[in-house]
Amino acid sequence: MKGTVGVALGNSGRRIGVLRYNRDGARESASFEYDAEWLAAPDRFRIDPALAHGRLVSSDGIPVALVRRFDRVDSERLMYFSAATLMGATAGGHTEHTYAEMVDTIRVYGAAPEEDIEDLWRRIGFSILITNVDDHLHNHGFLHVERETWRLAPAFDINPFPDKLRELKTWVSEETGPAASVEALMSAVPYFGLKLDRARQVLGEVEYAVAQWRTRGAEFGMTEVELGEFVDAFEHDERLAAQSESAHVST
Repeated sequence: MKGTVGVALGNSGRRIGVLRYNRDGARESASFEYDAEWLAAPDRFRIDPALAHGRLVSSDGIPVALVRRFDRVDSERLMYFSAATLMGATAGGHTEHTYAEMVDTIRVYGAAPEEDIEDLWRRIGFSILITNVDDHLHNHGFLHVERETWRLAPAFDINPFPDKLRELKTWVSEETGPAASVEALMSAVPYFGLKLDRARQVLGEVEYAVAQWRTRGAEFGMTEVELGEFVDAFEHDERLAAQSESAHVST
């Protein structure tokens, strides 16, 4: 069962977020949109101060997350395209798509391409380390800036999948295939235009943040039993690979 609930702030009626929940048999989950600042630096992998009122709440016994929408400013709706739309990917097509293609799109249409490409790199690393394997092109998006330029939208629908095969829906590149691995990610460093040290530094920041997953989960009220169900999503060889890569950053 899936559902969406709009949320307003206090007596002002100002719309601040959407709660989305899913119940699949015995498992319940809440997915939510992440603020851009949350992915901007390692210490912001926790909910940032602007989302101090963001929390998990219960709706008829189902856990849901209260957050802001990134495509709204007060009552104004911002122009948003999914990555699939901006890249011209055919809906329901059988052609696999890659993050390398998304990098090409950012270079053509991006208002701040270098910044957004590094941000995309960070997000891919994050997805790999938490086993987010539902990273299809409709779970990435862009917000319009002006004329024909766009910025990478805040990350959303990023969820750990402890019971899924570790394969990305959007491949890092055609050469890597669906591998959700640090090796695949590092092989694309030249194409992303990142310096090797910077790529390793970002990967280290992401790994440091992911390492705190149990603490963050406990802060949201998860029990030890509930946390135990997600161990396979967070504790795996790719974490060790990320640690090894980041250890080679030049001092």
